[in-house]
Amino acid sequence: MWRVDLVFYQPAVALPAWLAGRYDAEDESAGVFCDPMPCAPVLDDLRRGVSLHTLEAVDVAAASAQFKTAVKGRKVVAGEHPALEQAVTYALQRPLATAFGYERRKVAADMSPLNAAAFALWGLRQSAESEPGAWVI
Repeated sequence: MWRVDLVFYQPAVALPAWLAGRYDAEDESAGVFCDPMPCAPVLDDLRRGVSLHTLEAVDVAAASAQFKTAVKGRKVVAGEHPALEQAVTYALQRPLATAFGYERRKVAADMSPLNAAAFALWGLRQSAESEPGAWVI
């Protein structure tokens, strides 16, 4: 069973400073997993402060599919957060090569909390294979 909690929901420009107070690069942490497109304005700042893993399209598709499977299999639960609840409610699958990613359609819901949850779980699973006990944001 996995638990996902949304702990940062602010503009991306605030992320490097927020992480700086919570991340120890010397620790055995897995680092931060992110889609480089939405995080483009802060990628350079993130690279200087954390162990950054940027996802490619195939990674986004894998994270989305694995998260959907884990939710359907009741292997993941999410802490209560209005933005995450709204993202889950209005999420649609968008084609991504022969797989999918999450997007919204005709609603103002922000998909970043859902994507963050999917990326965190995917990153945790990736790092658990190579570094048991590692954590992910």
